[in-house]
Amino acid sequence: MYDVIIIGGGPAGLMASIAAAEAGAKTLLLEKMDKPARKLRITGKGRCNITNVKDVEEFMQHIFPDAMFFKEAFSRFSNRDLIDFINLIGIETVVERGDRVFPSSRSAPVLVDALISYAISKKVHLSSRSEVTRLIRREDRIVEVEYRWGERLCRNFAKTFIVATGGLSYPATGCTGDGYAFARSVQISVIPQRPSLTPLFISDAGQPRSLSIRNASLRLKADNRKVQEEFGEMEFCGRYVSGPCVLRLSRKAGELLLQKSKVTLSIDFKPALSAHKLRLRIERELAEAPSNVGLGYLLGKLMPRDLSFAFATRFQLDQGKNIHDADKSDIEKIVFGLKEYSLHIVGIGSFDDAIVTAGGVSLFGIHSDSMRAKKVDNLYFAGEVLDLDADTGGYNLQIAFSTGYLAGISAALSLGKSRDK
Repeated sequence: MYDVIIIGGGPAGLMASIAAAEAGAKTLLLEKMDKPARKLRITGKGRCNITNVKDVEEFMQHIFPDAMFFKEAFSRFSNRDLIDFINLIGIETVVERGDRVFPSSRSAPVLVDALISYAISKKVHLSSRSEVTRLIRREDRIVEVEYRWGERLCRNFAKTFIVATGGLSYPATGCTGDGYAFARSVQISVIPQRPSLTPLFISDAGQPRSLSIRNASLRLKADNRKVQEEFGEMEFCGRYVSGPCVLRLSRKAGELLLQKSKVTLSIDFKPALSAHKLRLRIERELAEAPSNVGLGYLLGKLMPRDLSFAFATRFQLDQGKNIHDADKSDIEKIVFGLKEYSLHIVGIGSFDDAIVTAGGVSLFGIHSDSMRAKKVDNLYFAGEVLDLDADTGGYNLQIAFSTGYLAGISAALSLGKSRDK
């Protein structure tokens, strides 16, 4: 008989197991893959953006769909608490641009190994290759779990249970939506899932196949009405666009496409210049240009060459035209294109491409001050399985660690275990 059984060995499950064990609970962590935290090992291209050091109010602006729900967990285990904990287990951290926090080693696997070692040092019983198939309920409580371990079908009893099975993004790492089935099996509502923080597919042919743009302003529009704006980096990848700005827009873009809206992405390549100042710059470039070059020379001065070909085609600019023959119409086309380069969004990336999952176990069915299910006295949920997601920048991992901590400590305290942080 365990005090707490946790299903899922990602960041939320590992943190829940540590919190419960440190509070004195006999804890079993069941992970269906051969190693825990497979997704965490590759997050941030293996560099692992752990959290963000923004203050609480600004932090909450990046949480969806209900930041106030998450604020309870964050107050119990904040970004500062997480950094202190990561340092405690032997991982030094650094703060980079955008207030993002990384391990100083820039290695996600090193962090994962430290988390696992620390959990084991706290007497967490870790069982890999243990795929939970169902929760067994009697009256208003879960009494045991059934799981496959190799060829064997096993059962374990516990007093409390935590579901931290992740979402649907990166299914190769084991995130296949098991937790949603567990929630439905005990009549807890689940919000439909969709990919989030994912590339956006475009219908515009001829775009650069590999081009990064820095310091661009991106405006997402629905039926020609601006609904969201982001500033920073983006990438052209042929038939789709990606990069930090695009990923932050993908959640809203997915919603709008589901609503059958006409979705466009308007790019301002020169956000620091007004149209008037940009026009003056172009006129100055024309005046200073050699006499024997074409209009393509000017475009090369104003944008990356890989973009200039698509740009010239779109706005019907003859790159071979002598630069001193450029007229007012040419100038206005260039000004407009640099300030309003529009792309038609026709789809979002799949769960294979998405960093996180939007949707999941409904927050209306969960107590925000404990992560306990309202309909089942001894069942808790944590991490990406919940209908909580966020922008890029370390916010999603903070959700996992904060809700995992709160679920673990709450499960332990419900049994009369007395220690809290």
